Amino acid sequence: MTNVLEVERLSVRLGRHAILRDLSFAVKQGSSLAIIGPNGSGKTVLFKTLIGALKGTGEIRWAAGTRTPAFWFILAIRGPANIAAKFS
Repeated sequence: MTNVLEVERLSVRLGRHAILRDLSFAVKQGSSLAIIGPNGSGKTVLFKTLIGALKGTGEIRWAAGTRTPAFWFILAIRGPANIAAKFS
């Protein structure tokens, strides 16, 4: 089965603080992944990094044609009529 998302050795720092360190995982097509943890553990930082809103080191690979979370966020903000211009 194909991976729709692969993350290898992802690290994110905010200022002097390491928020994520050497995180690796893959999500197979058709599967689900839950990200759970206490407040302040880095869940939002992970998602923002996955959609490109924050910079990190390591590799993030989305499968070709995958509609990333950024797609759905922009769709919700701009509406379907304006989405084609952003992703064409």
